[in-house]
This record gives sequence, structure tokens and C-alpha cells, in this order.
Amino acid sequence: MHWNRIHYLAFVGGAVVLAALSRLLPHPHNFTPLVGMALFAMAYMPKAWQAIAITMLSYLLSDALVNAFLHPEASSWAYFVSPTALGVYVAMLLVSGLGFALKGKALKTSRLMAGSISGSFVFYLVSNTAVWLGSAYYAKSFTGWLTALYAGIPFYQANDILSSFFLNQIIGDLFFTGLLFGAYALVNKGSLKPARIGS
Repeated sequence: MHWNRIHYLAFVGGAVVLAALSRLLPHPHNFTPLVGMALFAMAYMPKAWQAIAITMLSYLLSDALVNAFLHPEASSWAYFVSPTALGVYVAMLLVSGLGFALKGKALKTSRLMAGSISGSFVFYLVSNTAVWLGSAYYAKSFTGWLTALYAGIPFYQANDILSSFFLNQIIGDLFFTGLLFGAYALVNKGSLKPARIGS
């Protein structure tokens, strides 16, 4: 496929938007595209601000749609300034930073897996720390912080491996990272290296 600038930006941006909208489909708890979106956009958008903008706006859109259609009983604009939401968005920015390690390189599966799993841990630490800071349930102490982190670790229900929030997150991150980068490789003649784009 010959890439011109419009085709390239439309494909990369469109893939990120579609990944975000996949949150509207049935899925296990915490099986989300956030890390894959952030890594993919940063790896292939020409400029870092474009990658951050498309990732943040896509996720904000999906948050609004999820709140409106899947959880209308709990839907409130206050969510978007809650510690939980702010933790998610801060984590997204930090994971986007991890994408710099992928930018401009011919990528290998091992590098993508390392980026995805690193992103999972960044998201876990930041989002659970945000809950600790914003919740009266946890003591504002080192012990309280550890308690909040522990609460975000997988809890398996009997015979239900998909009841694990953190495991679902890691699997979801790996899945969407593979899906997005794999789709790019398919249309870029098998190469994960950023395409040369014309005007």
C-alpha cells in the first residue's frame, strides 16, 4: 500500500478511535484498549502531541458513551473530574511516554510485549494510587497506600479466571497492542516500521 499523509493519519487515528469504541462491546472487566492505544499512537503518529491528543480524545469519547449507554444509572459529568478518572488519564499520559521507546524503530514482538506489560504496571500503580488519594476508605499513610494497591490485585472467584481485574488488564493490554500493531503490519506489507509518507 502506498501511504500518503491523509491515508496514514486516517489509518492510525481511525484504529485508535475504533479501539476506544470497542469498550462498548461486551468484554471481561478491565479488559481495555488503553495501553495498546497509547503505545500505538505514540509509535506511529508523526508528532507526540498528535498521539496524545488522539488517544486522550478517543478515550474521553468512549468514557462518555460508556457512561451514557452502559451505565446510565451511575452516569455523571462529575466522573470526569473524579480521582478515578484523573488517575486513568494521568496513567494514559505516562503510558504514552513509554511509546517513545517504540517510535521510529522496526519493532519486534519482544519489544511490544515489554512495552505492553510495562504499561499495565504503570496503569495499575497510577490508577490505584489515585483511588487511594481520592477515597476516604483508605488511610492517608504508606500502609493505606499498600492496602489500596492490594485491593487492585487479582481476586479469583472459584472456577472463574476472568474475575481477575489485574490479569484481565494485562491480557487486554497485550491483545489490543497485538491487534493494533498487527493490523498496521498487515497493511504496511508486513513491516512494523513507520511508513514513509508523502504529502
